[in-house]
Amino acid sequence: MIHQALALPRPTLTRGFVSNGGGMFVHQCRTKTPRVTFCAADDQIASSKSNKTRKVVEHVCLLKAKDGLSEEVEKDMLDYLYTTQYQMRGIVAISVGCIGDRNNEYFTHALYMRFQKKEDLDKFYENPFFLKVLNEYVTPFCHGLTNVDYESEVEDDILAIFRKGEEYNYGEEFVLLITFAKSASEKNTKDAMDSFAQLTSSLPSLIVQSTQGAYVSDIHI
Repeated sequence: MIHQALALPRPTLTRGFVSNGGGMFVHQCRTKTPRVTFCAADDQIASSKSNKTRKVVEHVCLLKAKDGLSEEVEKDMLDYLYTTQYQMRGIVAISVGCIGDRNNEYFTHALYMRFQKKEDLDKFYENPFFLKVLNEYVTPFCHGLTNVDYESEVEDDILAIFRKGEEYNYGEEFVLLITFAKSASEKNTKDAMDSFAQLTSSLPSLIVQSTQGAYVSDIHI
């Protein structure tokens, strides 16, 4: 099952879903042009045959803000989430913002982070500064949040790993969560993921970078 993805002006575009069904796979990419509609997969798969890659861990947090959230409170919430990268080690890339499209789960904001390894992600969840930000600036103004984490690969290049450069200064994030039926074979799953990869790699003028992987955790708070 493919769950709708959302458009989010500039910082983040995403749609979240957690299922008790078959295996879940996650796709994330940054597009150069807003409001582009397509399914994102890992453009690194197609190029990995010739380019060396490095494993990373991607973190997506989906928020459901309460009605009547003021601009000041919203700004503080997003600013504090963004500044967590300066208060702890392990975060190599970050993006945060409002979700632009309506969705059935009523997610309103999204946070995307990249870590070099799973251990860094584990430390992030227990970091006192992050927990303080959640308790003081996020959870009091949200109905709840959903975290989804997955392992992926990117080109072993410092700009690609840290998502640095002019092309990362604008555009949108696109996150797509897919749940495969329990009856789907390993070959079915691989063929589907490869097809997404081929689609993404065929759109270099639209996509700056994309990743994919099986989720390693999903948490509701």
